Amino acid sequence: LVPIALDKQLPPLGFRQVQSINFGRWPRDTAALEALTSTLDRRLERDHETIPASAKPPYKRRIAGVAVAVLAIVASALFAWYLLKDEAVADDGVTTIAVLPYSNSAGDQYDGQRQSYAAAIVDGLAYLPDIEIVSARTSFAAAADNLDTIALAERLGANYLVEGDIQLDGNALRVTSRLIDGGTGRPVWTDSRSIQSLRLPELQQQSIRYIAAALQGYLGIGLGHLPADSSLSGQALDQYRRGMTLLLTRSNAKESIDSYNAFKRTVELAPNVADAHAGLAYALTDIGPFTLSMEPDAFRAANEAAYERALELDPDSMFGLIAKAETIHKEYGDVAQALALFEQVLEQDPDFGPAHELLAELYATAGDHRASLEAASRALTLAPFDNSLVGIRAGALRALDRYANIRNEALSCRVNCEASGLSWMSALAAIGPRSTFDRELDRLAPFAREGGLEEDTVQQLVDYVTAVVKREDIGDNGELFGSFYTSVYHMRVSDDEVALDWLERYLDRAHAGMLTGFLNDDRFTPPPSMRAHPRYHAIFERPKYKAVADYRRRQGILTGLPIAPEEVAAEEARIRAEDWY
Repeated sequence: LVPIALDKQLPPLGFRQVQSINFGRWPRDTAALEALTSTLDRRLERDHETIPASAKPPYKRRIAGVAVAVLAIVASALFAWYLLKDEAVADDGVTTIAVLPYSNSAGDQYDGQRQSYAAAIVDGLAYLPDIEIVSARTSFAAAADNLDTIALAERLGANYLVEGDIQLDGNALRVTSRLIDGGTGRPVWTDSRSIQSLRLPELQQQSIRYIAAALQGYLGIGLGHLPADSSLSGQALDQYRRGMTLLLTRSNAKESIDSYNAFKRTVELAPNVADAHAGLAYALTDIGPFTLSMEPDAFRAANEAAYERALELDPDSMFGLIAKAETIHKEYGDVAQALALFEQVLEQDPDFGPAHELLAELYATAGDHRASLEAASRALTLAPFDNSLVGIRAGALRALDRYANIRNEALSCRVNCEASGLSWMSALAAIGPRSTFDRELDRLAPFAREGGLEEDTVQQLVDYVTAVVKREDIGDNGELFGSFYTSVYHMRVSDDEVALDWLERYLDRAHAGMLTGFLNDDRFTPPPSMRAHPRYHAIFERPKYKAVADYRRRQGILTGLPIAPEEVAAEEARIRAEDWY
């Protein structure tokens, strides 16, 4: 059965919409036919008679039955379409999103981008599960009728609309995107991004990423979570959604603090709702003490008070349990207890997105990189544009010595490729084969330029990777990529004392899971002489790092852990045989 039209749009219909239904095997497969006819009866507001199961008829009789049925269905479909062509799609419980053409005040040269910008967002959001996207052609045609927001959402059968505008901001190009509640016409999320180079494609990729994250946070899909407790409503629910949305879309310290404050306000408004406290605990573990200007002891006390109150109100609170697991993992390094709590959550809901994301990090700390890869990959199916997940997955592949996989995934990336490119850079520096290094670097540099990096940044990136792989001192340029990569750089080019200064500085502000980057068999692992140094041993006397090391030793995973001075020579001989050395 081929659709005659859908939302006034003739076939072929949009991506992820039904193109045809095959009834060639009817009546043995009555489920699809039952769904279609019941939908038509509901649309026509008439009683529905369930199709009875029947024995398989003779071949000729079945063909005749198929012919009569198809004619009847097509006639009913035509009649239903005629009656309903101007009505909204019935509410079937699925959240539907429509993206409208962006307005343009940046000049005539960007006028053609109004629809193409929005169409690219439609294509990008189609990767996001748990929502339906109205095809671009349909939403653009409806938008041309100049309806108000609520009427337009009703026409499109959309629960939410995405709209925005393209503007010039001095020498920069600025794009603002808004998520609108189709039932009230009220904006529930707004995001504004700018870029100095006036390159629209980079802004387009950012818009896709942040709109997808906002939808997850506000709707509670993917990595988002909405409380099941019905007593969280009104202003408290608004603050909770704001906190969750900011947590997933934040790109700077202010947005992290705003997310934390929104969850704090939720607790004030709903002090007896478990998920209010669980949300606060989850935000605390995700943001960390230094961004919030909290002393570590006060941070841990606030975190534990939040998740303990959540679990007191609801011992089965999934959000409360994973907040507790994250605290135990990051603040105390207790891998075994954290794993047990995650198992408890996944027994309740095997598809709970936030659990898979955090479990991927925990497995990496445990040294189980295959399990980390599986958990990160599963979480990415729920949140395909999450940069943190891309990095976690790439870290697992790097630990498994899968350089080619990381490179090829970056080269094949089409949407939100910044994280894939950075993962490729990291993998080339850590495990890229020396024998093909120059050729690989020649592929990475143009990829970085095409991804929107300025030429100076690309050159700094090339210099850094070259310095790490070839042990070349490039002075201050080796300290341009954050404290982790600065520590790696000094491990490769400086003496052990200088390298330990940087490593201690980094780990003073790190949680237990951040130790993982140094505990793989690659160029990011401290050299044997450094691992035998008393200062390196002292790092692993800190309780959270000691707990991680003890767990790994019990599992027989010794890479990167402290060694005795008499073991240095044998370890150096072993790693010299590696292609990455």
